[in-house]
Amino acid sequence: MQMKMRKSLAGWCLCGVLVYGGTVPFFIRTAVAEDAKAKPAAKNSKKTADNKPKIIEKVPVPEDAVIEKVRAVVRDTFREGFSKTEPEDRLALASEIMSVVDKHDDVAAKYVMLSEAMDLAAKAGSAEDAADALEKMNQLFVIDLPARRQALLENVSKNAKGDEQEADLAEAYIDLCIEASRQDQFTTASNALDNAQKYALRSHDTVAKNLGKRIREKLKAQSRDYALLDQYRSKLDTTPDDPEANWKIGSYIAFWNENWKDAVPYFMKSSDKLVKSLAWMEKNPQAGRFLLMAADGWWELADRKEQEDVREKILAHAETLYTQAMPSLTGLLKTKAEKRLERLQEIRDESTAELLSGKQKINLSELKMTGKATMVENILDLPLKSTASTKILPMRSGQKIQIRQEPCAGSSISLWGIEKNRKRQIALKIYFNFDDKKIEFSSPNVSDTLVKYDLPQTFERNSRSVLSIELKKSEIRILMSNNANKTTFKYKNQVPSEDVQGIEFSGPARIISVIVDR
Repeated sequence: MQMKMRKSLAGWCLCGVLVYGGTVPFFIRTAVAEDAKAKPAAKNSKKTADNKPKIIEKVPVPEDAVIEKVRAVVRDTFREGFSKTEPEDRLALASEIMSVVDKHDDVAAKYVMLSEAMDLAAKAGSAEDAADALEKMNQLFVIDLPARRQALLENVSKNAKGDEQEADLAEAYIDLCIEASRQDQFTTASNALDNAQKYALRSHDTVAKNLGKRIREKLKAQSRDYALLDQYRSKLDTTPDDPEANWKIGSYIAFWNENWKDAVPYFMKSSDKLVKSLAWMEKNPQAGRFLLMAADGWWELADRKEQEDVREKILAHAETLYTQAMPSLTGLLKTKAEKRLERLQEIRDESTAELLSGKQKINLSELKMTGKATMVENILDLPLKSTASTKILPMRSGQKIQIRQEPCAGSSISLWGIEKNRKRQIALKIYFNFDDKKIEFSSPNVSDTLVKYDLPQTFERNSRSVLSIELKKSEIRILMSNNANKTTFKYKNQVPSEDVQGIEFSGPARIISVIVDR
């Protein structure tokens, strides 16, 4: 069922999670769905004769009395189809009705036909077909999308059968979670995510399950930021030009609500000169080159941000601006924009592959740090007597931790297990001496367990290395590699794999990335 995760993956995959814009996913393009290019997501615009997008103005939902009169006409028109109750017949009728929606100018007729198509798809247990009708309705009418989707999925869930339909239902609940979170409806978002996880497990959909775990982490971060908004709004009531308050509110609106237009006025009062100048460009776009300058600026700003969530969403916005600028660019400027867009697609593909494999990249900037630990150019820099740690699983036998690091003599990595009397029980400590080309393993809570290995003489001590730690029931296997060598070590495990709950780095060390199995 992994091939089904098109919309949600496209919307959330960039460095782990890339949010999408608009009311429906603005991309359907991932490594998971090869048909994505042929099926772009719907937007609230149409192309006119001069190839410029024409915005479709949404209209209110017709009055109930009008809806009932039109419904009687629609059901009479499709009388034969409505008389059939098999799931495949209902889906066929829903498809037939959807095919004629755009042929009618009558607003009430459009609304009723879309409602009927949604109901037919729901009774057939098809979340995907029901969602198509709902998204079309959202393009044309002013509706409460999260509330509508929630009610629709409740009906679908009563009729969904088999792995395929339940996998579609998991994806649809993820879409509901995303929509609700954009409107700060955290209870709805959390409940939707619970349902997404339930149907992902029932349908054995690994991608939906992994994606759901990541989204839950993002929801927690968003709710923390939301809790701080009132104090910043109060600050602006007394000091409207306060730089920090304007940045915090603008950031929330842009990054979490995905409403960059409303965020710009706040960014224009930010204390960050780059953000302020970019906001003026956004407020007064003049040409493709101007949009390119704004995109370049946001790209530069993303590199400066330590928080991964912020970087992801700034890059997503930069991508939007590069795409908008492309038609009017030529020569080297166009080449530059193309290269940036290609790189963003590579990042998305890497993140999609990571989801498929069930692995997750740890956000180094969010580790618990002591001493003078800092993030320098996306690398965790740990001077002597400083540490950084995180709770990672607990692990299971057969899972792996992959660590990329720069060589630092005297650095160490500890896997810690169950906590006793508020103290961590160290399962394994790995000590590196790159100068002497040695690596040592020990279990500090178990006596006489020190084991030393000599690294190969050809091991390049000044090159970045990759450490892959695989937990087994009776041992820990370690694969260490760099440009010149791959070396495998085995160490008798003193603590069961399932008791390993976290990892700690001790300086001096420079950690590039940490990826763990999920």
